[in-house]
Parts: sequence; C-alpha cells; structure tokens
Amino acid sequence: MPYPFSKDSKAKLDTAHPVLQQLFRHVSEIYNCKIIEGHRGEEAQNRYFEQGVSKVKFPDGKHNKEPSEAIDSGPYPIKWVDDAFLDQLTAGEREQVQRLCRWYHYCGVVKGVASELGISIRQGCDWNGNDVFTDQKFHDLPHTELKEE
Repeated sequence: MPYPFSKDSKAKLDTAHPVLQQLFRHVSEIYNCKIIEGHRGEEAQNRYFEQGVSKVKFPDGKHNKEPSEAIDSGPYPIKWVDDAFLDQLTAGEREQVQRLCRWYHYCGVVKGVASELGISIRQGCDWNGNDVFTDQKFHDLPHTELKEE
C-alpha cells in the first residue's frame, strides 16, 4: 500500500538530489515515512554542529549541497528515542526498545530499496556499512546520504 508524503515532506524531498528523491518515493510505496530534512542552510548546520547533532560545520555537510546529497527521514509517525534513557536501559523499558527497533527496521527497508534500485547509500545507523551496529561512535538513525564511489 503506498503512503503519500505530506506537503511538508514533499517540500523537503524536493530539495534533495533526484536520486534520493527516487529512492524515497519508492520507500514510501511500501513504508509510511516522513522526510525530516533535505537541504540544510548555514545557520541550521552550524547550530547542529554546536549541539553535537552533526559532526561537520557548514558547508562541509552533504545536507549543505544544492541539491542536497543527504536526507533525514524516519518511520511515520516520528517517535524519537531518548539516548540518555537508552544508556540506562532496563528490561522494563520496552516502549523505548520498540521505538529503537522500529528505526532500525526502517533503515533496513531504506537500504533494501536502495540496493534494489542500484543506489549506493551510507546511513547514520551504520556509517561504515559493515552491518554491525555496535561499532558506531555517532548514531544518526534518520540520516541517509549518497555514497561517493
């Protein structure tokens, strides 16, 4: 069942590279998702860098290119995982675990659709692409970027 993008998601998707637009239009045919951000300007990029949400300052991020070579997206409705909470996770905190699993599931769908379309991507859930999630030092589950060949 296709899941049409909201007006807001469409507008953000339109700021992205045509290959990313193709990828996420295909993803939305099988998974209800939201485009959180495509292109990111100087003020937002540097604010995210200062907050530790990004590792690079403007203009060095793939979100800073025009069209953007990165998209932040997630399963709709967006339910964020509290990282501080996860550091203290116990067996009783199942809702947070379910939210985290949902994000990784979504990342797998995006990776699978990209592979099917022959699109080479890198994701913030697995920066080095080795399918091991425990070796990440910086977690950015919404992030998908075009991989440089």
